[in-house]
Amino acid sequence: MYNLNNAQMQVAHAVDEQWEIDPNPLLQRALTLARVGKPVFPCLADRKEPATPNGFKDATCNEQTIRAWWAENPAFNVALSPGDCGWLVVDLDKDKKTGADTGEETWAKLVAEHGIDPTYTVQTPSGGRHLYFEGVDKSSVRRLGPGVDVRSEGGYVLIPPSVVGGKPYVVGDDCPITELPVWVSHMLASSVREARTIEAAELDTPTNVDRAKAVISMTAPAVEGQGGDDATFRLVCRVRELGVSEAMALDLMEPWNETCAPPWEPDALAEKIAHAYAYAQNGVGAWAVAPASEIFAGYKPDPPDQPPANDDRSRSRYVLRTEAMQDARPPITWLIDGLIQDPSTVVIHAPWNSFKSFAALDIGLAVASGERVFGHFPVNRVGPVIYLAGEGVAGIETARRPAWRAARGIAAGRALPFYTVEKVPQVSDADDVAACVQMVREAIQSGDIARPVLIVVDTMARAMAGLNENDAGDAMRYLDLAEGLKAEFGSTVLTVAHEGKDGERGLRGSSAFGGGFDIILKMDADTEGLTATLSSPKVKDGSPIEPFALTGREHQLGNGRKSLVFDWADRQDFHGAKAKAITSQDVGTALKALRAEKGETVTTELLAAYLAGEFSLDDKVVKAKARALARGQKTRFAAYVAHAGTGGRDGTLWTLPTLVADAA
Repeated sequence: MYNLNNAQMQVAHAVDEQWEIDPNPLLQRALTLARVGKPVFPCLADRKEPATPNGFKDATCNEQTIRAWWAENPAFNVALSPGDCGWLVVDLDKDKKTGADTGEETWAKLVAEHGIDPTYTVQTPSGGRHLYFEGVDKSSVRRLGPGVDVRSEGGYVLIPPSVVGGKPYVVGDDCPITELPVWVSHMLASSVREARTIEAAELDTPTNVDRAKAVISMTAPAVEGQGGDDATFRLVCRVRELGVSEAMALDLMEPWNETCAPPWEPDALAEKIAHAYAYAQNGVGAWAVAPASEIFAGYKPDPPDQPPANDDRSRSRYVLRTEAMQDARPPITWLIDGLIQDPSTVVIHAPWNSFKSFAALDIGLAVASGERVFGHFPVNRVGPVIYLAGEGVAGIETARRPAWRAARGIAAGRALPFYTVEKVPQVSDADDVAACVQMVREAIQSGDIARPVLIVVDTMARAMAGLNENDAGDAMRYLDLAEGLKAEFGSTVLTVAHEGKDGERGLRGSSAFGGGFDIILKMDADTEGLTATLSSPKVKDGSPIEPFALTGREHQLGNGRKSLVFDWADRQDFHGAKAKAITSQDVGTALKALRAEKGETVTTELLAAYLAGEFSLDDKVVKAKARALARGQKTRFAAYVAHAGTGGRDGTLWTLPTLVADAA
């Protein structure tokens, strides 16, 4: 149902020998990881604390950002969030009071009972060890026993050659990272207090079975050596939670199992299903009838200033925040300087066909690449972007995106973490929203992408199909989706929306939208002059943005396609561009000067040349005027068309309309 389309997945990474070697080993380590898609971030020199405002949420693969960090302080340590890399790190630590090897002792007992294959290991400055595995789970403390912590989603680790307290992290066992043992997954699942103990009153209902089939169908096959064991266990847990019995789960998963590499033996698959039904965290059918408000529950990492997820207090929607918690809240930061805060919910609105999708695409591609938005506004956090397109995805992928890359000088071989989805989540359908969210979760867990920095929903009308935009209740359902995505992934969520018709001002729909979004951007466009202004009626906790001007330029692609790209413009250039627009009065004046009246006609080329102020048919200005005439021949300039063609050199003929008085 939901698939990430990433054009750069087809572009191979450069081999190690082609990469430059930086003399700073810390920077070189950070760049090496980033170049293979593992986002990193800096920690303070000789310490574990993050050197960025948002800690591991600032992790990126953008080399420009990484180089800027280590230019600020070459001694910054290197850190990563294992969960964003598709990894889980078992942290074996000493007892801080006695110095005893508590973690090693606990781990030795577990390994003696269950067994384990060698895996990549790092010796920590405190005398402990980090064992790396392919697989993802929530970060936790002592869930596997005394002295054994887990670092994965919602946590981070420092990596060699980082130094803390004058002592370095060093590689212990330099062997490949192996798959997370199934017994570790089982222990992590069974040791957590059930988040939802309510079980479905009835299993295997048609709705439950259909939902389970949908989840199974959109789950990638398990692959041996690539986290297949853990992926299978997690899939069974999800099927179980959807209200399907153990026997039905076995039947439903058999077709999926045939696609695995290699398929599980029937007895082995039955055993894994039995394990999941015995050890899974939630009650059977716990999510069979999950309301939309619960789609995001229990998945996002615990903020550092909140009670831990397994604390009963976290079950309440309301938390009394102490002054210490208030002081710990990070300051407001900007995703895009002076334009969009990070994270935030943003809506950009304009009338139909007023370039708002071009603006949203420019913002998305700039965040994915680190280029300036509209060639002007710096991006402060670069990373993956997911563009949920309810319409026009083919144009985005084949014309608008390539034109933007070419206009911004992005090398053809440079891969950008920009993903499209040929669908928007339907707010009226909780299952559809859950499927979209699960698609992103699984992409993160599998290591295909890091947590998205920006999610674009284009358009709100498509997402609210079947609902009433003017109803406050329905409007809140969409706002809940935007806020949920922001909280779930730590992403800024940008919504593309329409304005009202018949001269209505502002965002179309309920006034609840105006109060619900953090930032509102308004776009006013002149489609003939290819110009626009962007302003901000609302910036939560910030000053309104001064209106600024954009000018569009048509970029030709080698395959015959073309698309617009918009750039920030100073006022002189902006008014110059607007002055180039053709008005109906301009056409009438030109036709009169050319004596195209009383039955006499002229071609589009001749009329365009006159409007351009010269008679050079190859001039770029003349061609631009001809295109403007072609765009308006059925609308603004229809009264002057004697013979309608389809534009350009197609035989369109122009004349002044004959007045009744003249005809007499």
